[in-house]
Amino acid sequence: MNLNDITAFVAVADAGSINGAAARLRLTQPAVTRRVQALEEALGATLLDRQTKPPSLTPAGRTAYEQCRKVLAALDDLCAAVAADGEPFGLLRLGVTLGVGEVALTTPIDALRHRFPSLLLEVQTGWTPALLERVKAGGLEAAAVLLPPHLRPPAQLRAAVVAEPEIVVIASRGAALPSTVSLADLAQHAWVLNPEGCRYRSALKRALAERGAALNVAVEICGPELQFSLVAKGVGLGLVPRRLAEQSADRGDVRVVEVADFHLTVAVTVVRGGVLGRLNAAVDLFEEALARSLGERNMPYAHNQDQYFEFQS
Repeated sequence: MNLNDITAFVAVADAGSINGAAARLRLTQPAVTRRVQALEEALGATLLDRQTKPPSLTPAGRTAYEQCRKVLAALDDLCAAVAADGEPFGLLRLGVTLGVGEVALTTPIDALRHRFPSLLLEVQTGWTPALLERVKAGGLEAAAVLLPPHLRPPAQLRAAVVAEPEIVVIASRGAALPSTVSLADLAQHAWVLNPEGCRYRSALKRALAERGAALNVAVEICGPELQFSLVAKGVGLGLVPRRLAEQSADRGDVRVVEVADFHLTVAVTVVRGGVLGRLNAAVDLFEEALARSLGERNMPYAHNQDQYFEFQS
């Protein structure tokens, strides 16, 4: 079944004649007739009663006409949906890695809802490797992930670094620790950390291993509020973005411990699929609002097409 045949049939029904349809489509009358006949053959039904002058729709033709109009309308919607210069609408699927949403997700979501009220937002959370795979597979239009500054996403994804927050160690206000320590000084302490898969935890674990020490996790927890509460109660040390430490409701009960030989930053990076059409404008806004929320400017990656990103947890 050919879309040109459907278009010709709808034009005949709308114009009321073969001649009128030919004029609208800028085709010859025989060409329009052949297209209608091809559609009839494909459907196995007679659509035009040719005993009348001009031909009229048969009962099957009236049914086909309504369905063909829906097909053409759906095609128009499809073209509009992928047009890069159109107003974003429909479903926008965003991924947000754990550790980003707690710091700065409210402002971007509010901005999207205000600017594009016809947009339906679906936000998924997860660790960076899983979110990258979902964007690559087309399951997400874009995702805000955490990457080490020296690593890059897959070359087939467009990416921009929106911030590079510093990650700091926090302890309870009453912990018997000086304001500045070495990582070896913390080797015997317990920690309150995110589960395996967290970039902060992985970096800390490797740094301790390089000094011959093991990571002692007292509590695994997802969610900053409970993490800060447990650290404030002296259950263990925590590892969080400095900005989050400064904004936490428990900041009066915890303090930042400066570690002289352990400096960790991560790149908050927005990655997006290659062909988003009009949804690109919405992802642009998400990226800009996230950068403002984190207080830093966008820094697009200069992709090397020979590189392929490999995430080491």
